[in-house]
Amino acid sequence: PAIAAVEQRFSNDAGGDPLSGRSLAWEETVSLIAEKPEIGYGYSAGPSLFPRLHETGRLAFELDSAHNSYLQWMLETGLIGLPAMVTLVVACVWTALQGARSALANGLAWCVVGGLFLQTTESAMLGTGQVYPSVFWLVAAAGSLLATSSSEAPVNDPVGASRRVSSQA
Repeated sequence: PAIAAVEQRFSNDAGGDPLSGRSLAWEETVSLIAEKPEIGYGYSAGPSLFPRLHETGRLAFELDSAHNSYLQWMLETGLIGLPAMVTLVVACVWTALQGARSALANGLAWCVVGGLFLQTTESAMLGTGQVYPSVFWLVAAAGSLLATSSSEAPVNDPVGASRRVSSQA
């Protein structure tokens, strides 16, 4: 039953494609970004911008966000916001690559990796009014703290590379 539900989710062409209209949303969001690449439309503009443009017939999709955190951030903040997003993503990747200092650190690292990938289909990474961004950033902060505070024995990072970390130089 669970497998059938997952299969139906990804074989259903709701919104015109298996991603429930997200492909169209991404395409149209890229067009909007191209119109205001330097400064964007303003932080958290998506929920009011998308429905307004859809009502006027300018956008075909009916979502209230880009359903992609990275595109949503570029749409709202433009190139001005790019350094902040790059810094946050690099910090998350660094945290994940530090590997497992413990079972908890390993679990947190995998949650960070999963969260970064999840953001390609959701706009919650820096969204307001949702629980997920708070949980994601708490996990990222905890993973970062564990990655920087411990330097013991064997380490396996989420990308599969193994290495040894020694607490002695």
